[in-house]
Amino acid sequence: MRSHSKAQRILDAQARLRSLRQEGAVIKEQAAAFQEIADDLRLRQLLAETPLSQKEYSEAKRHADAANRATDRLELQALEVEEQINQMLKDLEVV
Repeated sequence: MRSHSKAQRILDAQARLRSLRQEGAVIKEQAAAFQEIADDLRLRQLLAETPLSQKEYSEAKRHADAANRATDRLELQALEVEEQINQMLKDLEVV
């Protein structure tokens, strides 16, 4: 019975890892889109040199930075879950 609960924990962790990777892929796409928008607005801001263009660029840059931070957090979480899975598999082999 004990090995069944360990196996279930591994399966649960694998499902969590899959979910994190899927979510990470979506956010990574969004981050790229936000960054592209920020880059375009940066160029417009440099050409226009108006307060409005600076504000638009700043807002877009904040969104891009937030999306990049979210991507980094998800990647870190995925690595941690992967390490947990590896450790559980090692523990299962020992038993």
